[in-house]
Amino acid sequence: MPLNCLVTGGGKGIGRAIALEFAKHGCSVAINYFHSEIEAEKTLEDLRALADEGRGIKAIALKADVSDEASVENMVAQVWNELEPLDFLVNNAGIYAQNPGTPFYELPRGDWDEVMAVNATGAFLVSKHVAKRMIAGNVRGSIVNISSISGLDASRAGAHYGASKAAVIALTKSMCADLGRFGIRVNSIAPGAVPKTGLLAKVPDEKNEVMRLETPLQRLSSVDDVAKAAYALANMPNVSGQTLVVDGGRLKH
Repeated sequence: MPLNCLVTGGGKGIGRAIALEFAKHGCSVAINYFHSEIEAEKTLEDLRALADEGRGIKAIALKADVSDEASVENMVAQVWNELEPLDFLVNNAGIYAQNPGTPFYELPRGDWDEVMAVNATGAFLVSKHVAKRMIAGNVRGSIVNISSISGLDASRAGAHYGASKAAVIALTKSMCADLGRFGIRVNSIAPGAVPKTGLLAKVPDEKNEVMRLETPLQRLSSVDDVAKAAYALANMPNVSGQTLVVDGGRLKH
């Protein structure tokens, strides 16, 4: 039987690449989305095309607000009904700052709350309800949280974004400590700049080129780089509580 995976924020960008990577390795995949319905439908089509190749995998898409516990609990129940047991969870859902670069002392409380609610609380809530079911079902699963190098260093997006991603890294360590006795592994990935996604979608090519030249490996990360790292990390049998930086060597972590 195929292994099963849930990817939050799986409709587009890094989440889409992660979902497709797991599917390419024979996993059934559930993707979660909230605002990106059109993109999620396209990703679902591509996932189902893989399933149609005779790989015996399933693909489903579920709309849910990861910052709302009732919505999360309902989503996880639906996923478990379709893909029991769930072997992998990738917490990828996240948002950027509305006004990147705003000094922390000028940040409206609402902006702080919104970013923290999705990026940090969302990872906590989805992990909470998935982990409970993994424990009850004696599933020795694997959870990967997508953080950012902004959680390890000052963030151009602002203090609220950096703090939310640092919280994901700290949460990963606590989850590792709590879930290890059940055989559940928890790790995180801290991607560097990924052009044409999220915050960098509007960055001019010339600025991306400057960042590339400043990178030791002389290349910026792609969504596929992060996806391959997520799949590899999810399947390392004796690795837990770690944060893998994928940024071409810019941040010496």
